[in-house]
Amino acid sequence: MSRLIVAMALLLPQLAMACPVCFGADAENANVGRAFNLGIMLMLSVTMGLIGTGAIWFYRIERRRQAVDSQYLKLMEVVDRNRTPAP
Repeated sequence: MSRLIVAMALLLPQLAMACPVCFGADAENANVGRAFNLGIMLMLSVTMGLIGTGAIWFYRIERRRQAVDSQYLKLMEVVDRNRTPAP
């Protein structure tokens, strides 16, 4: 299947060219490329913002878990010290 695609691209190069909007933009469509780039940057920034927010959320949860664990260990040390040995 991939050999067929490569053969078609080599034998019929006009089919392999990019769309006219991005490949051969003329003077009246000069801002189309810039608009595509801005749209791509917007989509990437939203995606990275969501991933970053999730990462920060997990980091804060882990920090809080570690704080609770350390408080629990301190409390258990106090409880162990106050226990009286069994007769």
